Amino acid sequence: MSLLTQILPKKEGTNYFILLGLEENIVRAAVGEISDSKVRILGTGKSEFADEKNETEAVDMAISMAEKSLPEEILPENVIFALPQFYLEGTNVKEEYLKRLKKISKELNLKAEGFVDYASAISYYLDNEEGAPPTVLLFDLTKNHLTITLIRIGKISQHVIVDRTDSIVSDFSGALPEFKAEILPSRIILYDGAEKIDEIKEELLRFPWHKHSIFLHTPKIEILSNDKILKSIIEAASTTFLPKPDALIQMKQSYNPEDTGEKETVTENPPKIGETQKIVGDENDKAPDTDNENKQNFGFVSETLAEKAEKFKRETSPYSERSGRKNGHEAPIDIGAISGQIITKFNNIKGVFYLVPLVLLIFVAYLFILNYPRASVSLITYPRPYDQTLDIVFSQEAGAGDDLPLILTRTVKGEAGGEKSAKTTGKNQIGEKAKGEISIYNKTLSSKQLPKGTILQTGPLKFTLDGDVKIASATETGEGINFGKASAKVIAAVIGPEGNLAANSNFTVVDFSDSTLTAKNSQPFSGGTSREIASISREDRDNLEEKLMTELVNKAKQSLVKELSSGERLLETPISTEISAKKFSGEAGSEAEKLNLSMTLTVEAQVFKQNELEKLAEENKLSAIAGYTLDKDKVSFSVLESVIEKNGSIKAKVKLVSYFIPDLDMGKIKKDLKGKTYDGAVSYLEKIENIAGVKISVIRKLPLFNKRLPYLPDNISVSLVSR
Repeated sequence: MSLLTQILPKKEGTNYFILLGLEENIVRAAVGEISDSKVRILGTGKSEFADEKNETEAVDMAISMAEKSLPEEILPENVIFALPQFYLEGTNVKEEYLKRLKKISKELNLKAEGFVDYASAISYYLDNEEGAPPTVLLFDLTKNHLTITLIRIGKISQHVIVDRTDSIVSDFSGALPEFKAEILPSRIILYDGAEKIDEIKEELLRFPWHKHSIFLHTPKIEILSNDKILKSIIEAASTTFLPKPDALIQMKQSYNPEDTGEKETVTENPPKIGETQKIVGDENDKAPDTDNENKQNFGFVSETLAEKAEKFKRETSPYSERSGRKNGHEAPIDIGAISGQIITKFNNIKGVFYLVPLVLLIFVAYLFILNYPRASVSLITYPRPYDQTLDIVFSQEAGAGDDLPLILTRTVKGEAGGEKSAKTTGKNQIGEKAKGEISIYNKTLSSKQLPKGTILQTGPLKFTLDGDVKIASATETGEGINFGKASAKVIAAVIGPEGNLAANSNFTVVDFSDSTLTAKNSQPFSGGTSREIASISREDRDNLEEKLMTELVNKAKQSLVKELSSGERLLETPISTEISAKKFSGEAGSEAEKLNLSMTLTVEAQVFKQNELEKLAEENKLSAIAGYTLDKDKVSFSVLESVIEKNGSIKAKVKLVSYFIPDLDMGKIKKDLKGKTYDGAVSYLEKIENIAGVKISVIRKLPLFNKRLPYLPDNISVSLVSR
């Protein structure tokens, strides 16, 4: 029986429900049906809205899309909400968002039954899909928020919410200091309906992971599609968490109030399953504050669906062994006693002829029960990290390290090519220069010759002669001096309307005094224009080249890593690069709104063996930690500084991080686990210090003993899983 069948009204035939996933500007909708305790998605829809006032309209549109496949006479009204973390405060919906949910339900005539949060739903989905509790970082990317959820072994450890900027790398860098964990998972899942989700993934791949020791290595980044998001929410709301009704009654009867110190209340006529999950009750039976509480929770179930799921998981754990327990203690199967009883029943049978085969059959069955079952038990633990700074030499030649630790390397080469574009930021003025005609006056008694390009100035504006000019000398008359005069064409030194001078403007000739040469225009100048255009700046070219270089280096490193032999690691820095081909779409200063660059890069790097690093960690490890041993599979390092010596060796200062795991007596654990029920095994293992979780996997099982570990220790495989 699913959680939805518990919540929705119990009717004959088929029930229908609506699932609404809400985000800041996205609505996801799904319509499902419940028939014979099975849930099926009939249709999905998705809509976007820019403003809160349009949210209800977007919800209506998404539901209409999801209802297309339904017959016209069927109109579902029961709705379950899926909410992002920033909608919630603890286990309650924040008041501002609660009002929005009420508005949606009221205007669309929907009956709100409960809610589930995205992170819990996706965690449960991954657990079911992958067969193991996930350890992962979930990135919920909305318009204004980035919510990062840390999940360890299927349990939510922490939520970090930061405001979004234009750079996901900056947002992530700002969120990292908020995490309390010393080590974060090397797996990231992005989920959102954003169109640029692939670009965000590519941007995250360029994040400088090696500079953050909180990550063991570059994480694997995945994208959860919209269909899988809806599927995860549906599963969280409808997967079989609840036991069947008769199992519920059996659980109530076997519940012992003394275990928790609480009192048990028994009703002769328990309410219907659909009603017991709601806060709403009979008005005559309500406590004074029930009404209040119901208003605050908007008619939701008293716990979120995710909380109910977790609760019912605990209560109905697949490891529980009701038939084999009494008063909370294990009732081990005594095979010898069973055989003895069977033999006793046949003591009265006359004749050894019948007894011997029976004894042999029982003996063979006994050996089969002992030897056939096999199981593996994974003990999940968190390593304890210790870091130290060391000076190391990486070289291809033995003995190059002098007194410093030496790690031998070999050279690998790779090539990567690609293209990248960016908007230009430069601004240029283009247009025409003003032109006009002037009269030049010679005030001296000798002629003057002015070459083309001679500069004339009026105020701050400069003009140049458009050709050579010869001005006659001044002449004396009885009444005074007549200045020599010549007409000439001039052009403004710079573009722009500023050169369109009015008539009768006075000019001076550069390198000549006013008493020698002057000039004046009798007609206004014209033709000067200008406008601002986008252009390519030097910074645009440099920045684009730097970004593409970083991408190509990472691309080349990834291709090199794929070609490494087993047990080899790539020294990520320093890496030698050489540009073998480069082409920009335009030169600096040219008009363009977009700049394109294509480039091919040759990369040369050093490779070393992982066991060299493990040996170094073993030799330089700190004083042994009582009860712990070095985990050789998780030794990591990051280069803080590096210098390439003349002989080609690399002298580096590195941060070496060693991880220690609990040193457990596996032999004793096997002996203690033999013959235990799964429930008893988990109870025993959880008491062992430094064990964070347990996973039991059946390899071979007997039909009647499928909830019990093998009776032979050698048939139990116990391993330590470090997260």
